[in-house]
Amino acid sequence: MRWKINSDPNVGDKREQIRFAWLPTSVINVDENNQEYIIWLSIYIRKQEYMKWTACAPGYRDGMRVIGWRTTDRIIHNIGIGKKW
Repeated sequence: MRWKINSDPNVGDKREQIRFAWLPTSVINVDENNQEYIIWLSIYIRKQEYMKWTACAPGYRDGMRVIGWRTTDRIIHNIGIGKKW
């Protein structure tokens, strides 16, 4: 038996995604007092929130209202790197 789950997000919903940095990406290292790093060819966590915001687009003077997922943080965790078990 199966049924469809309502997967439409609501404003204020949050999610985390595991991503791979194919290109150089700015992230925050939580293990080193939130120091910012540029990573490349590494895994990181992207935190997003479903929100409304004003986006500037060509041809629009005041911007246009957008509802969608917006990245709030990019975090890297150094699990086991340089630490003794």
